[in-house]
Amino acid sequence: MGSLSSFRNHQGVHCLEALLDKRTKDGALLIKKWLQEALRQEKVTIRNRLGGVTASELRSLVNALSSNPAMIMRNRGIIQLAKAAEVVLSEPWSTRWEAFASAERILMLSAGDTSQSLSGQIQDLINQSVLWRTQNQGKGHEPPPSLLSMRDAIILAIVGYSLAGESFGSSSSEGPFSWEEEHSLKEAIVDAVLECSPGVDIGFLHGLEGGLELHWQKLQLKNPIEAQPDQSCDAEAHSSIDFDDQWGSWEDDEMEEREQEYGEMQLKLELRDRLDNVFKVLHKVSNARRCLPFKDRQSMLEDILGSTSSTYRGLVCKILSMVFAKIDIPGLEYHSSAVGRLFKSGFGRFGLGQAKPRLGDQNVLFVFVVGGINALEVHEAREAQSSARSDGVELLLGGTTLLTPNDMFELLLGSSSYI
Repeated sequence: MGSLSSFRNHQGVHCLEALLDKRTKDGALLIKKWLQEALRQEKVTIRNRLGGVTASELRSLVNALSSNPAMIMRNRGIIQLAKAAEVVLSEPWSTRWEAFASAERILMLSAGDTSQSLSGQIQDLINQSVLWRTQNQGKGHEPPPSLLSMRDAIILAIVGYSLAGESFGSSSSEGPFSWEEEHSLKEAIVDAVLECSPGVDIGFLHGLEGGLELHWQKLQLKNPIEAQPDQSCDAEAHSSIDFDDQWGSWEDDEMEEREQEYGEMQLKLELRDRLDNVFKVLHKVSNARRCLPFKDRQSMLEDILGSTSSTYRGLVCKILSMVFAKIDIPGLEYHSSAVGRLFKSGFGRFGLGQAKPRLGDQNVLFVFVVGGINALEVHEAREAQSSARSDGVELLLGGTTLLTPNDMFELLLGSSSYI
């Protein structure tokens, strides 16, 4: 159906802008109202359902609005948004996203406690991501939707290191956790990778796929033998006595076991080398959060945003909240044009200098994030503007791309990183 924006109809763009400051539940309800209004204008009668909005309800409304090509073209903007909302509310995406959000909330609570508590939660997420796969490997079972993958656990580790940098980061470049805590995290990832296949692509494992695949195959061949010890014992009991001690094969078996142990040790060393580079990136994430120039203005931010939410708001939201409150922001300076500087410097000699203008006094604010901006940052920016009652200010938000959690992984640790 093409873009949300078209030459003749900008309905989809206007609807998308209205959704930017809505949560999932409120956004789905708003889309339902738009669909019902579109059906009313098209004079299509459909039964109205009470209660929460479901994926099946949105699907039935979209089907009713797509009964002929002309109707589709007239309402293509809202239809596209409704189909996207249907995917978000359907399984397995809905359950998986709820599990992801729940794990993130747990990390936020742990960040208010101790570094040991936060590192322990990250380690639990890593262990849980492979526990089910280890127990059901080779059985052909599909993992439950609420099960987070190892890739998800590592994304949450990035979030955890960011929170740790702000909550209890030290000036050391070695990261916010103690050596023992970080060593436990590294070993948990090594054990998780060696235990079974992650099931998803993990960028920093590129180049090790051959050795890991061979290791996982050996584990699959080994596990069925360990799972059925009684059958082997019964077979041995009923077999005839073999007087051939097979001394030669014992030596071959011993050599093969040594080669396997050597290969596994070499694989562990290579994994640890990769993880050292991964944790260097996590240290940079933590240090970047620790060095944000808002420590001395934390009380101001708490007054603006509230004590419970100011710590976990994004950088864009914090900057805009201070701009709307007309608070000076460290490191952010106003640069006038060359002509403006000439007039101000000239008049300043006669005592007619003008006060430096503030960003909060402007009618138009344009924020462009190099590296990309995500939907949550857009939502928080709209909330900051609304809570400051700065509706008269035109706020323009942009970035080099619209980021998703997968983009965060790829840019920091995946194929687009320098690891």
